Amino acid sequence: MVSREQKQEAIMLIKPKLGERKSCRLLKVSRTGFRNRFKFFDKDKELKERIRELAYKYKRAGYRQIHDFIRKEARVNHKRIYRLYVELGLKYRIKQRRKRLPLPTVPKLLPGAFGERWSVGLALFRKKIQNLEYNRRLWSFSDSDSTGVFNSFRESCKNFE
Repeated sequence: MVSREQKQEAIMLIKPKLGERKSCRLLKVSRTGFRNRFKFFDKDKELKERIRELAYKYKRAGYRQIHDFIRKEARVNHKRIYRLYVELGLKYRIKQRRKRLPLPTVPKLLPGAFGERWSVGLALFRKKIQNLEYNRRLWSFSDSDSTGVFNSFRESCKNFE
């Protein structure tokens, strides 16, 4: 029994002398079968091998980067590279992010005595001073910006006592 590949080779040898029709009829092969022999031939075999080589060499390279490497060697369509990349089952390897360790939190210290912890909020000419332990607000207004925060704080503390 003669295989299909052997018949194809025989037709290629006889074809220049007898022609395609007669050589196909002689070996009992349909002409469409002879012409469509390239369907069984993997024309992307070399390109697939090159893609696989580059993918294993550059593990973090996706199909776009591989296309850039191959484009330097030969002219190839990026959609073809993508199709072959998917056919080969290759995937872009995503780098695992490290989990950050939580920063140590500083415990809020409770005040030991009255007036130990204060908060100051500043708006342009108005200063709000608040005692955080007892939620009492002390207000101090100033006519100009030149009055210092500490002066306002001292005045407010005098009013509070």
